[in-house]
Amino acid sequence: MSDTPDLSYVFTCIKRLELRVGVASSLYGMLFILFFVTLRTVVTQYHARSNIGILLSMLFLTFVIPTVIFALTMRNISTQLRPENSLSAFNGCDIDVDPMYLRILFVIEMFILDTYTVYRTWLIHARANKIIIAPAVLSFALFDPAFIPISAFSFRILPEFYDVVLPISLVLNVLCTTLISRRLIKAQFEALQSSRAMILQFVIVSGGLYSVVLFFLLIGSLGGWGDGVSLVGPIAVSSVGAIAFDLLVLQLALTKALHHHFVPLDEAGLESFELKRTSDPVIDLAI
Repeated sequence: MSDTPDLSYVFTCIKRLELRVGVASSLYGMLFILFFVTLRTVVTQYHARSNIGILLSMLFLTFVIPTVIFALTMRNISTQLRPENSLSAFNGCDIDVDPMYLRILFVIEMFILDTYTVYRTWLIHARANKIIIAPAVLSFALFDPAFIPISAFSFRILPEFYDVVLPISLVLNVLCTTLISRRLIKAQFEALQSSRAMILQFVIVSGGLYSVVLFFLLIGSLGGWGDGVSLVGPIAVSSVGAIAFDLLVLQLALTKALHHHFVPLDEAGLESFELKRTSDPVIDLAI
């Protein structure tokens, strides 16, 4: 019997590799460019602000983790397909395409993004603890299906891993985006009067971008495309989450420079104006 593998199996394997390479390279490429543009804009315009440190930390964290995920994904791909002189040397697709280390990094990135979103929701609602009870519970619930099994078992005891973490993060982000948007609409922040509609649009679009990706991956996972979600899930969610955050920061940072119709202030009114900012270090970039 020939040791040559079935050609249909080879072509299927190649298609899966093409999907992973295409999604990983395109999304990380966008993130790479957007990160440095955003970083330069924020550092140039807002380096003197007292609360800029946590924002810069978020920019770096949400960039570094997808970078590591991208590098490990490329390494994982390189170990799968290394044909030499004939098809008999074909390694196949049997290597684990969704290893535990990628899932760990994937959940860490998701947790950082979601927790910071909850933190921003808390700030913009004047530090009202009752507002963030549900989002905070959802954020910390990400650890239950992800980290508890690591010490004793494996992620393999949870074949429905993505069916658990994706809806948690989806509900959290939709809820927080709604809470932030509602607060921006109803609250009287004098600093936002002239640019409220523009800022609200940026918040909804960036939150919607991340939520849409989570939604379609969840539909794919529940609808029988679990293998596809395993192929692109970690790199797609981590990269798009970071892209959405960078895009929001960049848009708001540029709003102040491009939008010239701000409320005029005199020296006497400066103190009251400062007190009516949103307290959200991201949204306040537009002020």
